[in-house]
Amino acid sequence: MIVPRWVRMGLWGLFGVAAVVVTYYSLRPGNSGFTFLWSDKIQHASAYATLSGLATLAARTQRQAIQVAIGLAVLGFVFECIQPSVGRSFDLLDEAANIAGCAIGTFAGFMFLRIAGARRAA
Repeated sequence: MIVPRWVRMGLWGLFGVAAVVVTYYSLRPGNSGFTFLWSDKIQHASAYATLSGLATLAARTQRQAIQVAIGLAVLGFVFECIQPSVGRSFDLLDEAANIAGCAIGTFAGFMFLRIAGARRAA
């Protein structure tokens, strides 16, 4: 099965929407309101897994998918550095959760494509 171009374009569109949502929640003042232990880390990992998973499914090549995942991890670090200027705190464990989410999402995307027998369309 070859992933059609229109499907990849739709996935990039979903990626863009998800990226806007993640950016908003990463840089808005205040916290998310959840109170249980490690909930913040779960949110970080889930957000970045979603982004990297969508990018992996939409990418033309495995190399492109990995480059996007690395870029997302770097962007997460930049967001962490900016957060003190909007009344939030820098947390290195949040960045660790971002990196873990990128790895999980990329791996899950690769596994999905492999199980589906999908090949990249030119």
